[in-house]
This record gives sequence, structure tokens and C-alpha cells, in this order.
Amino acid sequence: MNILNGKYWVLVFVCVVLVVTTPVLAKEWSAEQKDVLASLNKYFSAVCQGNQKEIVSFWHPKFVGWDYAQALPANYDAHLKVIEAIGKSFKFKKLEFNPLEIQVEGNIAIIHGNYDVIIQDSAGKETPTSGPETITLVKKDNKWAMIGLVSIAKETPEEAKARGQQLSAEVRTVIEAYNSDLGRYYASGDIDSVISVFAEDARQMASNSPALEGREKIRAFWKQAVSRGRWDFTITTVSVVANGPLAVELGRYQLQFTPGPSAPSGINAFTDTGDYVCYWRLDDDGKWRIVYDTAATERPAK
Repeated sequence: MNILNGKYWVLVFVCVVLVVTTPVLAKEWSAEQKDVLASLNKYFSAVCQGNQKEIVSFWHPKFVGWDYAQALPANYDAHLKVIEAIGKSFKFKKLEFNPLEIQVEGNIAIIHGNYDVIIQDSAGKETPTSGPETITLVKKDNKWAMIGLVSIAKETPEEAKARGQQLSAEVRTVIEAYNSDLGRYYASGDIDSVISVFAEDARQMASNSPALEGREKIRAFWKQAVSRGRWDFTITTVSVVANGPLAVELGRYQLQFTPGPSAPSGINAFTDTGDYVCYWRLDDDGKWRIVYDTAATERPAK
């Protein structure tokens, strides 16, 4: 529901049975600002009710949003997946938005305010979140449509630490899956698949040899290496620390090299173990890739 008390306006939505009392802001809105708020009122009501059709109808086709839980801005399709989860994996117990400033210029409106929500997951656990939010609307076919949204969470140091740990755990799962794939790719000589895990500007650095800069140099090196024999890597992640679109991985590796029939004379089988550090980045296509890869062998220098 919305509360319109003379010249003041606050948007409040009570989901399920929670009763909310919201202080009325001392702000006088013009007719065009009230028109914007009326549209937001309908949108937030749809979100609270989990009305997916109504929610999506309010989005502009080029809608992009970025909230505190996302490493990168997410487009229309990515947000659609979140909306589809309302009522399945979570629901809103409370959704409140207090507008502080509304700028309207022609067919563009920018709304700055504070949000306060309580989300309940499928197990009944409730998570409160609040913070500042900025919403951008454009008028299309005489109807306001949301084209941009940015929200920030107010966090205590403990909450920020917990969020960082959760993100690191989630990214670790992704990295470990990549490492399992990389072991198979190296062993089978599928270097093109190996390279797909590296960023375009990647750098691979090994002991006692020049760094390989860029995907093509890494590809050329390993194409030649696998032509000489089989490389069996066991890659074990020890720890991952992630923050936003960046992550640092510390790990251990074991290597067994077996020369093949095309190996030049003098190249023998060998084993190696050591430590490595990888710097990962979440690229624009939503995939984590290695930017820097460096390893330290435990084999004694000759």
C-alpha cells in the first residue's frame, strides 16, 4: 500500500502479516513527481506480491541493475531469473521504499531513496537488508519504465565479513570445477580448451623461464609442450579469497610428464610438485578467468 498524506509520500508494502510503521518524510512533491511515485507504487506492489508478469512489464528492454549482492551489473535476462525465484526459493516479508529526491527531466526520472526489506527463504530464515537505492526511469509510450537500479546495503563489519566469506566459498566452487576441467584438458592435449579458462590479457609465469604474456603466447607454448608428451596435472585449491569481480586462489599442484613418440631426444619423464597462485577475474560474459598464473616448483635447482 502507499501512504499519501497531503504533501508527503512514502511507499510501504506489508508482505504476509508483518506490520510496518514508516515515518513520513518532510518532502513536497510536484504533480510530475507524484506521477513517478504512482508508477513505483504499482511496481513495488507487484514485487511484494511476486507478480512476475507485472514486474517484467515495468522493465525497459535495456534494463540493467546492480545491487549489493552482485559482483557486476546484471541485465534484463539475469534479473528475470531472480524474479522467477520469488515464491519458490524466497519471498518478501517486508518491502519499504522511502524516496528522498526525485529528479524529472523530460522523459527521464531519477529517484534517490532508502529501502528496507525482509526476505524469507524457503526454509523460513529471514534476512533483513536496508540501504540507499537509486532508480532510473524513462517514459516510453506514455508509461514509466525502469531502465536502471543501483542499491547498496548497510553492513556491519561482521556482516561484510560473512558476505565476503560466502562469496569466497561460492567462487571457490567455480574455480575447483575449472581446475578439474584443466587437468583433463592438459592430459588430453586440448590446449584450446585450456586457453578458454585464461583471460585475453593473461600472464602465465613459471620458474626459470620468461613469462608468457597473452592468450596466444600461452597457447603456442602449450601446443608445443603437448606435442612432446602427456602432461598429467593434479590441481588442488587450498584457499580462495574473493571480493566483487576479483579472486585470489592459492593451491598445490602435482605433475607427471610422460614423453611421447614425437619427443626430441634427451627429454625424459619427470614428476614435479609445488605451489601456485592464480588471480581470477569475472569477465563481462559472466565467466571467471585466470589473469595471472604463477607457480613455484619444489624441485631443486640444477
